[in-house]
Amino acid sequence: MATNETGKTVIWVYNIVNQIFTVSTPIPVDIDNQGAGYMAENQVNNSRTKHIDIRYHWIRDQINFGLIELCHIPTLVNLSDIFTKALAAPRFMMLTKWLLSGKKPDGAIQR
Repeated sequence: MATNETGKTVIWVYNIVNQIFTVSTPIPVDIDNQGAGYMAENQVNNSRTKHIDIRYHWIRDQINFGLIELCHIPTLVNLSDIFTKALAAPRFMMLTKWLLSGKKPDGAIQR
């Protein structure tokens, strides 16, 4: 569900920016939950996923259209954790340094 909402925001920003500049696709979206990525990329319906409403499968269409590409990012270098979790000091400092310098820490996925 969170991947779907993120995808909607990404497409909204893409539509605005694409009116001014040419934006290349697919747009990479980093996720740290491999299970959510597998469900978004594949037509998986079983007893454990029946509760997910059809509206949350919109992200599948965007992936199939080639607008969004899901990229796994390891939890240890997930920059969004600095805003959403209480972190140990060394990890907090590493992510803060990354945020302020723009240089990815060791172990981050390079594109």
